[in-house]
Amino acid sequence: MNKTVALAAAKGGVGKTTSSMYLAAAAVRKDPEARVRVLAADPQSCAARWALEAQESGDTLPFLVQDAKLLDVERLDRDGFEGLTIIDTPPAGAIAVAAVEAADFVVVPSTDTELDLQQAWSTLNGIRNRVPAAVLLCRTEPRTRLYRAVTEALSAQHTPRFDAVIRKRQAIKACMGMAPGKLYEYAQAYGELETMMKEMPA
Repeated sequence: MNKTVALAAAKGGVGKTTSSMYLAAAAVRKDPEARVRVLAADPQSCAARWALEAQESGDTLPFLVQDAKLLDVERLDRDGFEGLTIIDTPPAGAIAVAAVEAADFVVVPSTDTELDLQQAWSTLNGIRNRVPAAVLLCRTEPRTRLYRAVTEALSAQHTPRFDAVIRKRQAIKACMGMAPGKLYEYAQAYGELETMMKEMPA
């Protein structure tokens, strides 16, 4: 599958890096022969730091992680990589714009707070139907009033979103620097993502 997925959000701290790494792990788990890479396009290189810490602890990730600058993102179609590319983007700037423009699909992570939801809508509005996109709710507490209010708001606005909802878990939070073991709801999220991309026009 030669596809590019950008994890984009106009706010930090909503789970872009974690979702990038877990979705990459889910892709490899589903197809061990798949070629998968994560591009650490965020200036903080969080994904690259994650991979380095995993390697140093002897827990090497089952997919590639590469630092990426603006030119790397702009030239994705010419770098010879064949497989699934997942771009962990910064909240704003030229790299974020280039990643969206290069993407076949954009995943917009958001927590179940009103502020993060507003930022998710801002991100979706910025895409303006240029590329298919959907909100992925992360770090959620589904039994709360806040969660119900956020999901009702998404439905009321007819906002495209994943059926999979990533629950708030210490195990996911603590996975930084390790190869994801249990994938939790990310396995379902990747399955949805794969289906959506397969249904897209060639």
